[in-house]
Amino acid sequence: MGGTVWLEVFSGKLHMGPIKGGGGGPPAEVELIFYEQFLTSDGLPAGPKSLVVNGSVTPVLFRAPALAQDDVFVHELVFVLEDEKLLFEKFGNIGPLTNGVNIQIRQEGVVRDILINAKTLFELSKLSADRFEAYGRSSGGNEGINIRIELDKTKLAGGSTDEIQVTVRDDLTALSVFNAQLVGGKR
Repeated sequence: MGGTVWLEVFSGKLHMGPIKGGGGGPPAEVELIFYEQFLTSDGLPAGPKSLVVNGSVTPVLFRAPALAQDDVFVHELVFVLEDEKLLFEKFGNIGPLTNGVNIQIRQEGVVRDILINAKTLFELSKLSADRFEAYGRSSGGNEGINIRIELDKTKLAGGSTDEIQVTVRDDLTALSVFNAQLVGGKR
């Protein structure tokens, strides 16, 4: 979106948008309503969101499709990974992977590759432009990392077949936690 952004909670929802003019308050009209969605194996908001799957024989596709009516403007794709030990030269504490993880965007029938065959945490985090947060031991005794990949200006047009896709092509069942979530706004 660029520029200064305001955030405000009203009617139980977080609203955001650029500050227009010099009035110092929120603009008269809401630009975007905050939106987040986990990528799921069935594409439904309440569907299975854990990427801790075995995709070595049959790749497993996770996706966040466009909404039926509202346009979604994706700011970032956030990966959360927890494991006993996080090593950047491996994929958590496994690997390096054989086939890797793919990230793709489908817009207007065209598939755009964002990352193909990420076999290590280092390869996955390269797209983050150093926007990742490692944290110590979680309550489960694991190390964790959030990897934030900017997808500014990626629009999923309401009512279209547009979607964000992550394909797992290896056995990741040894990981403790692995999921992906898009964050942005809708209108």
